Amino acid sequence: MCIRLNNIEESPKVTESDMTTYKILEVLKDKKTGEESYYSPFSIKRLQYNVGKLYTETLGKAKDVQYLYGEREGYHCTAKTTTGLYSYRDLDTAVQYMHILENSFMAPKCKIFQCTIPKGSKYYTPDKGCEIVSDNLEIVNQVSLINYFKKV
Repeated sequence: MCIRLNNIEESPKVTESDMTTYKILEVLKDKKTGEESYYSPFSIKRLQYNVGKLYTETLGKAKDVQYLYGEREGYHCTAKTTTGLYSYRDLDTAVQYMHILENSFMAPKCKIFQCTIPKGSKYYTPDKGCEIVSDNLEIVNQVSLINYFKKV
């Protein structure tokens, strides 16, 4: 995942309270035990996530990271380096991207998880779009989409 920042010299914001976000994770099931493991489908490093765990990554200034397409086009990106933990600011966007991902050539089985960016964490958000990248992210629980689709 990548987010576009208008100002590449921008410093990260700091959360004043816990912030709820949503993360799409790919589900891999152990054939012997049936136990599920969860991985980021977008990460080059294939990070594994566990419910209830707080994850921390270094979040550099936008000008310090490597940029998509090789030039400074204002992208804060994990294309060549991991710089932060990505999630979506709202459930609607996470559901939309999950369906796009599941219908892509990769066709992974995915689930959406509610997350918390704890108070005092650093983060970037784009001027347009619903992504967020932060230095701390806790995976809280899996989101049940049954009630979500009933309201639509």
